[in-house]
Amino acid sequence: MSKTSFVNLGEPQPVIHASTPLIISRSSSWVRFLSLSLYTTSANLSSLALSSGFEISSNKGFGTVTKTFIFSPPNTVALTHTLRLWKLIISYIYRDFKIRKAFPLVKFTVYTLAFPNYSAEEAIKAAAQLGYDGVDIRVREDGHVFIDAPKEFRKRLVELAESLGIRIYGVYTYLGRNFVVPDPNVRRRALEEARAHLDLAVDLNGAYVRIFAGTKERTERNMKLFIEMCRLVCREAEDRGLLIGIETHGELVYSGDTCNLVLEEVGCDALTIVYDIAHIYMEGLNPLEELKKVDLNKVIAFQFHDFKKEDSKWRAVLLSYGEVPHDPVIEYLRSQGYDKFVVDEYEKWWRPELPDPMVGLKHNLKYLKEKFGVVR
Repeated sequence: MSKTSFVNLGEPQPVIHASTPLIISRSSSWVRFLSLSLYTTSANLSSLALSSGFEISSNKGFGTVTKTFIFSPPNTVALTHTLRLWKLIISYIYRDFKIRKAFPLVKFTVYTLAFPNYSAEEAIKAAAQLGYDGVDIRVREDGHVFIDAPKEFRKRLVELAESLGIRIYGVYTYLGRNFVVPDPNVRRRALEEARAHLDLAVDLNGAYVRIFAGTKERTERNMKLFIEMCRLVCREAEDRGLLIGIETHGELVYSGDTCNLVLEEVGCDALTIVYDIAHIYMEGLNPLEELKKVDLNKVIAFQFHDFKKEDSKWRAVLLSYGEVPHDPVIEYLRSQGYDKFVVDEYEKWWRPELPDPMVGLKHNLKYLKEKFGVVR
């Protein structure tokens, strides 16, 4: 897989990872440049690109509408503008390359499973106080929000997050287990529930919806039913501009090969993987080797939590205190210019032995930022 380069064309904090081919990435003020395609929301750059022989089309991704500029051979009139455009891009590349190679574009989020006995508002405030870029909100009857939440409450959560400079990125549901029930009426209700969860994600301005891959009964029939349901749910997600993220939680999707099987059989751009490193490891597999089998562009998020085996049982510990091999995965992600979500899956809700979240999460976020080379 090719490495990735990042260049900032408008913000004071530049980002660069030197390598080829050149890909400049992000929504809003970041510009994505892939081969001879340019993605930007900059009016000035748009005007210059138009006069340089670029065709424009719209593109929507991760909640942001951008413009796509496809280069076509310039005529004599456009040649001067083309040279100006390339000169501008190259000047920023050179400037940013001299400044640093750190500051990847990953966003650090925390799953609100970390905050038992906190209200949704309190969890969002705590995440912002700790320095996360956003939260992945737990959606269940006993969670921080559910599908019956009033519109006013949903709007209030979004406004609160925005006021604190963070976002609700992941909408973490418990969908998926009923996708493999033989009774078609149960699966029909599961699809209706999925629609309600997707509507909730839209209202929360989320980027993706986490689901589980059926049950641990790994049969051919279950896989077939799960794939059929995923096709239906992904169509609904596409209609809403959302992504679906299947977590490698130990059910039907638990390895690189099973990730690829579902991705290929469903065949929908809206389907992605939420790569739970620890659960891959608990399957007795090598998380890095399994990851290398999967197209990294199809992995929307990586979940980080650590465990130590004691008396044949896994005990949750702070990141870096357990046995899960996170470092090789992080090194690989950095080498590939991964630019999506890094999730701190601090399971205090289920693991009372973990320290208070305001203590444990501070350690975890420091560890993650250091390993990803981030000093912000």
